[in-house]
Amino acid sequence: MSFTRANPAGWSFNAKLTSAQINALDIDHANALDKTTAGDTLSGAIAMTATANINAGYSGNITSNVAGGIQATVAGGIQSTYVGGITPTVPSGISSSVASGIVSTVASGISTTAIGGLASGVAGGVALTGGSADWPTFGVNGASTRSYNLILPLDFGIAMTSSAISSPPGTQQFQIYQSSYQSSPSSPTTQCGGFLTQSVSTSGSAGYGYYVPLRQLLNGAANGATLAGVALTLLPNSSHTSLPSFMPRIGIFAVSSGLAPSTRLSLSSVSNFAIDSSATVGAYNAGHSIVYTCNQNNVLNTQLYQYFAIIIDEGDPTSFAFNYYQGLLLSFSNVKNMSW
Repeated sequence: MSFTRANPAGWSFNAKLTSAQINALDIDHANALDKTTAGDTLSGAIAMTATANINAGYSGNITSNVAGGIQATVAGGIQSTYVGGITPTVPSGISSSVASGIVSTVASGISTTAIGGLASGVAGGVALTGGSADWPTFGVNGASTRSYNLILPLDFGIAMTSSAISSPPGTQQFQIYQSSYQSSPSSPTTQCGGFLTQSVSTSGSAGYGYYVPLRQLLNGAANGATLAGVALTLLPNSSHTSLPSFMPRIGIFAVSSGLAPSTRLSLSSVSNFAIDSSATVGAYNAGHSIVYTCNQNNVLNTQLYQYFAIIIDEGDPTSFAFNYYQGLLLSFSNVKNMSW
């Protein structure tokens, strides 16, 4: 709709108002919007120049009463330049029926402060199109990291050393572990989610070692996360009347998955092993945990490294077999996205 002046030159004093002019004014008046509370109805399109805008100063100034009442037919057709500039107050208040119907080109461009404020009711309703490295991310660029725990029960085939050890050999030498699947009388047996030792060292300075691969949990499960610590749960044979001279211990290590022989990397700069700290035989005989804190080489990359635990059992001339090692609790931190 376009209005033109009925008398562009204006009326001078005592100038004549013609019927054509007053009719034109009357037609324009009838076509004008009614700005009273009675409201009005538009029947044609409204085009706006670069200097025009609509200022909504109150809640509900612009409303849509039908599906698709507000539409964008070009990319960026609806934009918000203010936090909370577009705020739905009812379920499905903002919806898209086409691929990429709602797009944000800035961090936190689409956000919600309500439970279920962003929901998809169809398979594939939320699609990641940023390429192979595009994962749901916690916070802007992973700024709001997560932590979580995973449990690895020790009820699978555990490999055991053929002789007592006090620590693994040098960084590029590897102890030989015999698989429990060989059913040797000395091999550990599976019991109630963990493994039960069958042999014990009578040395006061060494114990049998057990190799535990961590790939069951880590392969493809926590890349980029930090392994903060590992807790080993154990229940020694209750026949102990004194603490063993050589206490049980656990170490966490990594080796490169490359073709060349790899240096064994410890995940602790303090000590290769965390040693059972039970102060009394009563505390030792009761179920308890040995906590290993990781502070180096612990940003996980399962594409480049293999990770494993080495558990060394007790050793003493009066030691007992049938110590029960139940499981490992792995604690992860600094989880930035869901790439696992």
